[in-house]
Amino acid sequence: MTAAARLAALDSLPADDLCQMAEVALAALVDIMNQKPCCCAPAISSRPAR
Repeated sequence: MTAAARLAALDSLPADDLCQMAEVALAALVDIMNQKPCCCAPAISSRPAR
């Protein structure tokens, strides 16, 4: 399925369904962002790379 077809499918959804899908996706993102990094994850620095 192409990206255009996926967007068209989302566009045809009722607003309530689309909002619920967005809420679930955002909640999952918040859960991931709130996790502590594991020992093998690279540290994220706010300093610019040289």
